Amino acid sequence: MALYLNAKTLSTAVKRLAMSLAKPTLSDYLIFKRALVLARRAAKSGATPAAVETGTTNKSFQDAITDLTACDIQGGSWTGPPHFSPFGAERDLGAGYKSKKYRSNGPSDTVGRWQSRAGTPLKLVPDTSPKQFTFEPRSLEELRDFFITSSGGGLPTLFDAACWLFRHTDFHPMLGGAQPTAVQLVDEFKEELGLEGNEVKALFVTQLASASMGFSDTASAPTEYLPPPPTAPKSEPPSKGGGQIEAQPASDEMDALIAYIRGQGFWFEPWQVAAYVTAVRTKPFVILAGISGTGKSKLPRLVANGTGAECIILAVRPDWHDSSALIGYRGLDTRFVPGDFLRAVKKAQGDPGKQYFVLLDEMNLARVEYYLAEILSRIEDRHKTESGIQSELLVPNVQDAEWKDTRLPPNLCIVGSVNMDETTHGFSKKVLDRSFVIEFSDIDLSQLGALQEKPPQSAKWKVEQWRQEHLVLMSHPNRDSDVVKQVVSTLLRLNEILQPIQLQVGYRVRDEVAMFCLNSEKYKSSFVLTDMGPVDPLDLAITMKVLPRIQGGGPQLDNALKLLLEWATGEPVQAPPSDAGVSPIAQSTPGASTGSPNPGPGLESAGAKPENKGEAEVPVASGKARSFPLCAERLRIMLQRLADTGFTSYWM
Repeated sequence: MALYLNAKTLSTAVKRLAMSLAKPTLSDYLIFKRALVLARRAAKSGATPAAVETGTTNKSFQDAITDLTACDIQGGSWTGPPHFSPFGAERDLGAGYKSKKYRSNGPSDTVGRWQSRAGTPLKLVPDTSPKQFTFEPRSLEELRDFFITSSGGGLPTLFDAACWLFRHTDFHPMLGGAQPTAVQLVDEFKEELGLEGNEVKALFVTQLASASMGFSDTASAPTEYLPPPPTAPKSEPPSKGGGQIEAQPASDEMDALIAYIRGQGFWFEPWQVAAYVTAVRTKPFVILAGISGTGKSKLPRLVANGTGAECIILAVRPDWHDSSALIGYRGLDTRFVPGDFLRAVKKAQGDPGKQYFVLLDEMNLARVEYYLAEILSRIEDRHKTESGIQSELLVPNVQDAEWKDTRLPPNLCIVGSVNMDETTHGFSKKVLDRSFVIEFSDIDLSQLGALQEKPPQSAKWKVEQWRQEHLVLMSHPNRDSDVVKQVVSTLLRLNEILQPIQLQVGYRVRDEVAMFCLNSEKYKSSFVLTDMGPVDPLDLAITMKVLPRIQGGGPQLDNALKLLLEWATGEPVQAPPSDAGVSPIAQSTPGASTGSPNPGPGLESAGAKPENKGEAEVPVASGKARSFPLCAERLRIMLQRLADTGFTSYWM
């Protein structure tokens, strides 16, 4: 005789966990809790492990992974991916599935980056190999900030989580043939994971009103209670007329693009691809920065190939001191000689049904503000016409009929690849204010990628899918949305901190951060890390548009960086000494206003203190801290540089 939970019970539990507010990281945390319980049970008499040892050789850790993610029992018939996590599966790019070997080195900086995030409940034991982690006591609010998102159903229930843990369990020998009650199941779950009272209250619903169990005499197959594993969406063939195919839904088109890139043997995090596409749709000037060899120059070409666009590569030379190589010059015979960039613009202008990218490779080998000055001005004087957004004339003084009407067209985007080291030039605020900077320095060398014999085919995107729709926020139909209010509230707080060092942002940055966050809604499900939860577009936008502008030295900058870190983490940072020239803002509380700047024309309704409508919206200046982990990670690096050298910047 045997007694298992039946497929209907398991299917219901999986669906509710998938739609819950839990982030996928909750599954990893429960693995650590389970591993410690198993290690203590296996320990010899008198030995009570206090830390979880990770790695492929640690049986307790590997058994915990099996208990909480394995899709089938040993010897079963399942042929799909080996691991599945139901927590937050509705928002996960892989729909909960982990097709590769489940990571076995724990949430380190290079894998899950837990240790670089504020409020982490796991603490790395120094100098341990394999790595060991201990549990840090955290408050209810801290646990919720770390493991619970603000978009979804409700908190996961203990009952549903217990059903998932015991999906392979035969209750007959455990209870002598009796069927377990919901209360017994939940109590057993808490014991098997060693959950503390605060963890239960913060992360789960304990009520059993919806608990309903059915049983079977055989273990259910995963196909009976799991959603089907995701497959890369197939691109449709072009129409017989040779025109463009119908656009896929936004989430499908992005998933297909990511699958295409990986099928070519290249690895980028989903959020990197989504952020690049979103930045292009927000403004036609994007800078991809970071260390050498991270794919900065490859990504624009892969995206172009994967969407039916064209990428024209121009290698920047160190001797570029003006725009003649790009736009052109008048020769000794007075004839106009067009530059390579002008030729690319002309090609895009004559082919309005196709998206074009001009990649300025190693763009900071020369000073960008020297050779790109005219083009940067044309980006800013763009205006709407019947055919879309376009600029003023690129070469207004040229009478040559072929080139005199050349303008930046709406189907062209400028992309620059940048290596930030001692051999290259930095960027002026003029350049940074007019671009989106996406950094590629955070890499995972364990991700090898795999060139597929039959990789997913490219899908031709319509040119409208790339097109910027609005030049300024005040013309955007969603300018009064909660997303915009949160952006403005956040930037007001940042300007309070940056005002004493005169590095506050203006209306252009406000508009572009807000429109980036609005545009990110289209690809919301792709703003994620492969093995973790969502990446906040606002957190990302601030690292792209605000932090790169900060550089310098001295006590005022040190104070400002500490206040920024306090804002990003929600945790207090040690104040500088009282005689260190502390600015007036440091003497106020972190959330206090010191006279916020005017939010600008047309945004009177988007004030610094939006109405709180539940957990989905948390005003930045309120008592409840919102976490900005990407900003916090960079700010810690900048503070350390300042302490070590007396000077700091976003770059080096």
